[in-house]
Amino acid sequence: MKLKDNSNINDLKGDDEEAKYCVSCCSKIHLKAKVCPHCNNYQSRIYRFLSDITPLSSFVIVLVSIGMLIVSIYQFKEARNETIKASEAVKEAQLASANALKSKELSFDSLRLLRNTIEHYSKGDQIGFGPPEEERRQLLENIDQLLNEEKTQ
Repeated sequence: MKLKDNSNINDLKGDDEEAKYCVSCCSKIHLKAKVCPHCNNYQSRIYRFLSDITPLSSFVIVLVSIGMLIVSIYQFKEARNETIKASEAVKEAQLASANALKSKELSFDSLRLLRNTIEHYSKGDQIGFGPPEEERRQLLENIDQLLNEEKTQ
């Protein structure tokens, strides 16, 4: 039978100085053997510790991986919901912007109509109707100023 470090077990029979006892099964093994040929256990404390915790650590790694997968799925769903909410908010903002532009156009149309009405009545067709001449001129100037601002925008 061969040891894992390529020494023969029969070499141990006559040489007690080059032998030691296995920490697990107490069999006589070669002095430099790292693994017992009888029980296949490591002789080093570190290797024994690592071989003992390997099944447990594998189980813990699997549990942690499952937990991380669950958290990732939850975060993905939250992100998807937030994306949907954001796209709905963008649609609402676009609709509000379009409505604001329509309202602005209607306001300027109303201003034009008001200006035309004031001009019509200030020509003297309807004497004594509407505001006095000075107020009419001021009103027309204000309307013209607003309409000029619309053209520059």
